[in-house]
Amino acid sequence: MKNNRRHLHSGYRIALGRRAVCRLALAFTLVFLWGEMTLAWSAACRITATAINFGVYDMLSFVPKDATAQLTIRCNHKNTEPASVRVTLSAGGAGSVGQRRMTGPQAGSFLYYNLFSNPGMSSIFGDDTAGSESLTNLVDRSAVWTVPIYGRIPPLQAIPIGIYSDAVTATILY
Repeated sequence: MKNNRRHLHSGYRIALGRRAVCRLALAFTLVFLWGEMTLAWSAACRITATAINFGVYDMLSFVPKDATAQLTIRCNHKNTEPASVRVTLSAGGAGSVGQRRMTGPQAGSFLYYNLFSNPGMSSIFGDDTAGSESLTNLVDRSAVWTVPIYGRIPPLQAIPIGIYSDAVTATILY
């Protein structure tokens, strides 16, 4: 009986070493929406994004894995009025922002995660579908709007060891 305990304990320690490396890239696109095109109003918005790197995911941890990133939006427009800018995030490879997923090294191996617009991680950052929300802000001429993104991988997902990734598109509507 004593040898069995040692063997099980040793196996448990090996299982704790099973980890996956997770990376999430944020791409971006710009979309122009014009109600009426006038010569007085002309906007040019630029966006930069930092990647979310969740680092190493321990599938036996009871604690979720969190990471952050940010979008930086700068609009230069001729009008003295602030421009209304809306930011949406795509579902990535999952097809739904309600439950995003990273793809792993084997066919059908997924690591589920999501992106949020608030630090409490209660508002899914998306495209206004599947219970998600986009963000809108008035951006002054030559001002910078920094949009934080909060990411979370739920704990205790049994996955094969490997690198997991997804690509999410940030779309700017102005």
